[in-house]
Amino acid sequence: MATKESLELTESIDNKRYYNIEKDGVLYKLPSVTTIIGAMTDHSSLDNWRKNIGEEEANRIMTFSANRGTCMHQKLEYWFTSDIENKNDRLLDVNKKMSAFVQENGYTTDELKCGNELFNSLMWCGFFERVKDVVSMEDTLYSLTCGGYAGRCDFVMKNHADEYVLVDFKTSKRKKRKEWLTGYYLQLGAYFVAYYQIFRIKVHHAELWIAVENDSPQLVYVEESELVQYAKNFLSLCKQYHQQYDHLLIK
Repeated sequence: MATKESLELTESIDNKRYYNIEKDGVLYKLPSVTTIIGAMTDHSSLDNWRKNIGEEEANRIMTFSANRGTCMHQKLEYWFTSDIENKNDRLLDVNKKMSAFVQENGYTTDELKCGNELFNSLMWCGFFERVKDVVSMEDTLYSLTCGGYAGRCDFVMKNHADEYVLVDFKTSKRKKRKEWLTGYYLQLGAYFVAYYQIFRIKVHHAELWIAVENDSPQLVYVEESELVQYAKNFLSLCKQYHQQYDHLLIK
């Protein structure tokens, strides 16, 4: 879940999200990772789905999906940043914070309920036991390579082998096949490069934690060699994006 401070780094330009990143006294406007992937990859299947069910219903479904995903993300953030050792006491504290969060942001009871169920599925299926140490949550990462980009990485952890692992939290109505995950892999590839450039730490691998409504969650393990390949693919898209859209930054 993005913090207020991290959201203040962003602005919308022609319905595209940009981060304002200052480095060595220079202010850069860098497109977000998801903006680049959205603009430079095919989403005709999503467009067809919207046409088939109608704009109003598509917007309703997408709003609910986004909000229940936000609730799950925020609850995970509260959980992993808590210093309460007893798990029952931690959960009580997290639930109390979630009640205030939902009230403050106007989410519905159904959105919170679904977010809670998705959070619980990750907990009950042992995903949390993969974490030895929390390294960071919601870090803003950026790179100036191929014109530059920026984004927020959900979670970086150390596992029980003391390996650094990039983790991205996702939600879904049903289990995902590998061919549906290309956008997620590109996102992880982008973070893989940016994390190394900023911290000089090479992550060992990445994981997608996909919480699925009314089903067990999916754990997708992404090897370093895959991250390298998807990073190359993403950087190619990044370069193309800047060639096509940098005119938006000229005032």
